[in-house]
Amino acid sequence: MEQQIYTSPELHEEFKKVKAAYTELFNELDTQQVNKIPYQGSWTAAQVLEHITKSIADAPKVLGTPTEPMQRDPQEKIEGLRKTFLDFSTKMKSPAFIEPSEVFHDKETTLANFNNNFEALIKITPSANDNDVVKNTPFGDISKLELLHFFLFHSQRHLHQLQNMKPIITTEQK
Repeated sequence: MEQQIYTSPELHEEFKKVKAAYTELFNELDTQQVNKIPYQGSWTAAQVLEHITKSIADAPKVLGTPTEPMQRDPQEKIEGLRKTFLDFSTKMKSPAFIEPSEVFHDKETTLANFNNNFEALIKITPSANDNDVVKNTPFGDISKLELLHFFLFHSQRHLHQLQNMKPIITTEQK
């Protein structure tokens, strides 16, 4: 069964939903909880938000800069991205440039930075030319439509991670 491929206006709405879910979940946690490591080898909730913030930091510039048209189907890599990022059974390694810092995170600052970057992504999404190429990404040359889907799937993956982490970090240690 083929999964849905979103248009830019639909992605705009999906990003709003994802941002709201992150914000709601993060607001339910206190500063100690957002900095609590739930299990060995895991990031904290604050580090997850910092990672997402870093991963979308350049989105407005990349999506807003006109480039040449993609010379293949601009939807070609979407299913592969979906399968890769929404397979929650696999552990992935983040590229170093978007790894979160190993510091105690101020909850309000972390959430404000996340919201600012996510709002910028939401704002640029409807005007992105889906057929334009983005060169030299970790996925090779991809269309802006594929890049938008990556941002969605990547954000959904880490939202799932936070949802699973929440019961662990909100449980009092006895």
